[in-house]
Amino acid sequence: TPTPISTPPFQGRAFCFLPLPTLTGLPVHVNGFFELSSNRRDIWFGGEMSGLGAERVSWNVALLEDALAPCFSATLHSAALA
Repeated sequence: TPTPISTPPFQGRAFCFLPLPTLTGLPVHVNGFFELSSNRRDIWFGGEMSGLGAERVSWNVALLEDALAPCFSATLHSAALA
């Protein structure tokens, strides 16, 4: 009897045109024009930021809350209707 091939579970990743080491926790990959850290390894986030750092955090939060979340929700809704 053949042994079934085990594949690891899919892990969605973040991309900013190129792959980032960040996992999204979603079952899809996400490509966005995120503000990144200077070494391009992390999406810019922080709680105690001011000035330009706060603007970068606000941009990334807006991308996630105002673009990604509604798009992902609409995709799930469309898939449920198909």
